[in-house]
Amino acid sequence: MTDQSGKIEKTQQGNLAWRIFRPILVFLISLGVVAMLIFVAWKVIEDRFIMPVAAGDKTPITVEIKHGASTQTISKELEDSGVIRSAAAFKLYVDVFDQGAKLKAGVYEFNKSMTLEEIIEKMKEGVARAPVENITIPEGKTVEEIADILLKRGLLKDKNKFFELCRTGDKFQDYEFISSLNGPNDERRKYKLEGYLFPDTYQVYVDSTEEAIISKMLSRFNEIFSNDYIELVQEKGWTIDKVVTLASLIQKEAKPKDFKKVSAVFWNRLNKDKHLESCVTIHYILGIRRLKLSLSDIAADSPYNTYKYTGLPLGPVDNPGKEAIEAALNPDVSFMNQGYLYFCSKDPESGELAFSKTYEDHLKQVALYEPLWIAYDNAHK
Repeated sequence: MTDQSGKIEKTQQGNLAWRIFRPILVFLISLGVVAMLIFVAWKVIEDRFIMPVAAGDKTPITVEIKHGASTQTISKELEDSGVIRSAAAFKLYVDVFDQGAKLKAGVYEFNKSMTLEEIIEKMKEGVARAPVENITIPEGKTVEEIADILLKRGLLKDKNKFFELCRTGDKFQDYEFISSLNGPNDERRKYKLEGYLFPDTYQVYVDSTEEAIISKMLSRFNEIFSNDYIELVQEKGWTIDKVVTLASLIQKEAKPKDFKKVSAVFWNRLNKDKHLESCVTIHYILGIRRLKLSLSDIAADSPYNTYKYTGLPLGPVDNPGKEAIEAALNPDVSFMNQGYLYFCSKDPESGELAFSKTYEDHLKQVALYEPLWIAYDNAHK
């Protein structure tokens, strides 16, 4: 009886202990679950709204904060510029830590790798950059012509440094379309960045480095060459570089209204393994701009010479705009199907072109319009 009663007593004690500790255990487990949920929720919020937009992207982004701008206005400006993920999150962060009154007006240079705290600290210090210049780079300019434009506006301190950066491309390997240009033939390019300094209007600090200016233009190219373009490139079995190279020829050979027709001619010649015989490749090699080329001109020994070598030149011969890129990807189907293989200048002043399907017809067009080319060249010596 004693043993039996002892067992009953222990059981009763165990039940009592369980009744006491069970709610505590349930509470602790519930607390752990809640803590885990809070942690997960915070990570989601942090990833979507608080973390830097792109941790490795140091590309300068210019943002002007005007005098008297509210925290809400500042937040929206930063979000629209791509510096932060969420205007609402930034405003909440500023309000919670009571930083709104400390943010100063000015022209700032941010980047997508900056945290909210870094952005706020920079604006509290009021370290604004030098004045900004608006500069327009027209379509079809070469690296060297772009350098001249920047130099005339006082935005380049050293053309040679600009040229070296564009020649090697070493500082811009974060851009995939540049890092892909590392084959043995690519080392022979005049400038690896030729073709990728996208023509547009830019806001540039007057004290910007050569590297910062180039980064702006490469970033713009990256924005323009969208996923839709990349899908077309892949459908054609080409590369971005081939498309940009073809676009650079189209840009210089025609006016926008004829871009797709010229593209069709080049596509037909490529498909037939014919020399492209593009005058603009000779212009690029020799640094000239003549409509009437001599035999010695077209005999220049260069991988850019499309009279001497079949296929596309070694690389782009200028920096084409969006329309020329689109034309390279979307040639005039009717012109392709009709078999157009030739074109020549019909009117040097207007840029009008004469197209031909056969070599015989092309020779007739050349004989007809060649005197106009010579007169134009003489007038523009």
